[in-house]
Amino acid sequence: HTWNHIVSSSGHAYYFIAIGFSVLALTWIQIWTFVTSSARQTARIRDKFFFAVLHQEMAWFDSTQIGTLNTRLTDDINTIHGGIGDKICIIVQLFSTLLAGIIIAFVHGWKLTLVILSVSPLLVASGAILSVLTSKELLEYSKAGAVAEEILSAIRTVVAFNGQKKAIERYDVNLETARIVGMKKTITTSISMGFSQFLIYGSYALAFWYGTKLTVDEKDTYDIGTVLIVFFSVLVGAFSIGEASPNLESVANARGAAYEVFKIITKPRPIDSSSNEGFKPDKFRGEIEFKNIHFSYPSRPDIQILKGLNLKIQPGKTIALVGSSGCGKSTTIQLLQRFYDPAEGQIIIDGHDIRTLNLKWMRENIGIVSQEPILFATTIAGNIRYGREDITDAEIEQAAKEANAYDFISKLPDKFNTMVGERGAQLSGGQKQRIAIARALARNPKILLLDEATSALDNQSESIVQAALDKAKTGRTTIVIAHRLSTIRTADIIAGFEKGVLIEQGTHDELMAHKGVYYALVMQQVLRHNSTEIGWFDDHNNGIGVLLTRLATDASQVKGATGSRLSFITATAFTLITAIIIAFVHGWQLTLLILGCIPIVAGATAIRLKSVSGHAAKDQKALEEAGRVSFPYLKCLAMGKSRMTYTNYFINAAVFRFGAWLITHCYMNFEQLFIVFLSVILGSLNAGQTSTMAPDFSKSKISAQRIFQLLDLKPAIDSYSEEGEKLVKCKGNVEFKGIHFAYPTRQEVQVLQGLDIKVNKGQTLALVGSSGCGKSTSIQLLERFYDPASGQVFVDGVDTKSLHIQWLRSQLGLVQQEPILFDCSIAENIQYGDNGRVVSQEEVEEAAKAANIHNFILSLPEKYNTRVGDKGAQLSGGQKQRIAIARALVRKPTILLLDEATSALDTESEKVVQKALDEARKGRTCIVIAHRLSTIQNSDIIAVIQNGKVIEQGTHSQLLALEGFYYTLVNTQVSH
Repeated sequence: HTWNHIVSSSGHAYYFIAIGFSVLALTWIQIWTFVTSSARQTARIRDKFFFAVLHQEMAWFDSTQIGTLNTRLTDDINTIHGGIGDKICIIVQLFSTLLAGIIIAFVHGWKLTLVILSVSPLLVASGAILSVLTSKELLEYSKAGAVAEEILSAIRTVVAFNGQKKAIERYDVNLETARIVGMKKTITTSISMGFSQFLIYGSYALAFWYGTKLTVDEKDTYDIGTVLIVFFSVLVGAFSIGEASPNLESVANARGAAYEVFKIITKPRPIDSSSNEGFKPDKFRGEIEFKNIHFSYPSRPDIQILKGLNLKIQPGKTIALVGSSGCGKSTTIQLLQRFYDPAEGQIIIDGHDIRTLNLKWMRENIGIVSQEPILFATTIAGNIRYGREDITDAEIEQAAKEANAYDFISKLPDKFNTMVGERGAQLSGGQKQRIAIARALARNPKILLLDEATSALDNQSESIVQAALDKAKTGRTTIVIAHRLSTIRTADIIAGFEKGVLIEQGTHDELMAHKGVYYALVMQQVLRHNSTEIGWFDDHNNGIGVLLTRLATDASQVKGATGSRLSFITATAFTLITAIIIAFVHGWQLTLLILGCIPIVAGATAIRLKSVSGHAAKDQKALEEAGRVSFPYLKCLAMGKSRMTYTNYFINAAVFRFGAWLITHCYMNFEQLFIVFLSVILGSLNAGQTSTMAPDFSKSKISAQRIFQLLDLKPAIDSYSEEGEKLVKCKGNVEFKGIHFAYPTRQEVQVLQGLDIKVNKGQTLALVGSSGCGKSTSIQLLERFYDPASGQVFVDGVDTKSLHIQWLRSQLGLVQQEPILFDCSIAENIQYGDNGRVVSQEEVEEAAKAANIHNFILSLPEKYNTRVGDKGAQLSGGQKQRIAIARALVRKPTILLLDEATSALDTESEKVVQKALDEARKGRTCIVIAHRLSTIQNSDIIAVIQNGKVIEQGTHSQLLALEGFYYTLVNTQVSH
């Protein structure tokens, strides 16, 4: 009877074909809808996360590692994307399969079904702690991401101080912690999955034993057909659980990542710049009043920055804030912009407490030029447009002209479309500052805030820009912070600060007559005046954001072809081989048919992998650029999955039909057919499991290729190279001979055009000239950040290219125009000056004393263990610069490089630090770049650079006697 039933039911094979075509269509729709939904949800999450971060209050940033946010934006949201797309619909499909299988099994034999399902609670319990471990792993990776962001954004400082090894060690510490957590998660996952497979196969044995018993004990209810129906129904359901396991892991990972991301998205914002609440006055006059302001930074509540500030500014007037570094001047400006709210007191604009005003509207009426110009990695026009979104090209040009930036921009090949590089790295300090001024003027603000707006400009540019700013002040309320007191003597009110207290205010003449703090600052300045392969990072394709995205996503995506997925693929391969062997033994004819179908399955898989890989690469590139989603990738993913699913049905149809024919013609019996058919089902179900990993495998392959491209990259200047000569002793003779140079990303612009200059050991060479003339470039060539296109740089008569690069840099002490500090303690930042040895605490304190920062550090609650915050955000500009000077002095360099080393210091601090630097110069070769000519009058050689070459050189008196370019610069500064 059974034999005849099998033979007569051979026509049912055609049902498999019909089901296969149905599955093709339905799976495509299923995958396409879920993946499209996932892509859109992820884009919205990314937008909401970025929006939430941008609108957080400033106090939150003070206590948050900025680099972790980039990891959240890339790696964590990618993890969410991986867990809510095709993985979710596959899980729904597989659990639907499980549910359907169980229902069918219960209908046909509830006793046998209950026995088989008795192991299911253990399956559920085995994966309970994956999500917790995933959250811990992602947290540690985000810390590593913060370190990477800090290091890459300060790459010149890292290289200059030979800090690559220390940077890698810092990164490795966080990675090691993440690795340990990841290993725990991997072990848990492996045990869970292995235990699941053990339970599943154990349930098979239990099913056959108990099924056989039931056919004997309950013949009326159970026969062999019933047992097989129940068995295959539960079998398919069980395999759906096994197939769901790697997808469940992705969902668990996504759940852990989503917790961290949504914690930031849903965080309350006490100062919310996105809020529509608040009053918008019809007219903005610009009257400002500070009433009894007390304030401490939230990250340092023990230190009172402002202590009862009372200050009133009439509309259209200019007030200048003066005082030593850290006295509260910049804090006052930050409170006016509502970056923070005061602990006590009120800030009033036009009679309204600023807490009652609409925050966005208020900030739109305030223009700010900060002490350190922050530019974004876009075009010059794009940076100016940040001042006002709807500004026209003509207005951009006008703003550039007012800021004295138009002429230098016009000389660039791409003019206003020139990319400025990460943080404006392609421009000089003065050029960056002028673009920042143009950005502030572009919005035509009612209140203008100038925080050392002209500090980075040379004398020639400063006089023109100062005139433009004086014109811009007309009709506006202006608050100016300046250390160069000559720039603020015409202010309507000058307010003198000391230790957070306003101790005097009045006009220049009134305060000079009063002979208080302001008088002392002015006299100090007057007396001083009268005492007379870094190139790879410049490419926007290797920008910080791109590299951080690669670190965050590529490294984690490599796991798509390793770990639990690799074990699944290995297990599938062995299962398939075993199934084929068993099938061959029991029915070689039918097995040959099955093997003939394998190329079809392999072809479908290969096409899918190729298409998914191609679009995965495009999708990753889009993510790096803007976080976009490649929709062709989604279509391809859906088509690939549907192909893989329907091919299994067609193979089953072929096996079913051909098997019936073989039985009819006595080539096989029912038992052999059953064994071969069961082997085919097990093999195909396992193969189906691996198909769900195709997107992960494709992304993994692309990510691995990109990582190895970076690893295989051979830098033109290798900081790790052990080649090159180490001189017995570095005397400090430096010579630039016939130097021609253009930055790799702007080959058309020749920065140096035949630079020839020499400085002997122990001498001080001062480089002066307009912004962008090549002064800072000369120092970068000496550091071997770049190599010249032609010409040579010599140290003690030896070409720097033939010297051991780390030895060369260890002889150089660099203090840059914009001080770069790391998010660690003050002591660790100073110790960073010499990474070749252990720097003692005594040496740290000695260097701090020399840089006039020791007493300030001792006034802090944690003293030298005080963390400086992200990029030194917890310190004022002058405090950061003095720590940077201490860092350079601690290494006891033979050659000292000072690139505007005192530009950010107030007059009082500058005098002491300048004296310390004068002491530090003794016995050392020193190359100084300065716009303030009074600081370099005593130099042994002063070289005037114009258009990339030296046009005058000599001592101060010799150059004055020439009455040339230097003479003009000096007279401009003196008259100013």
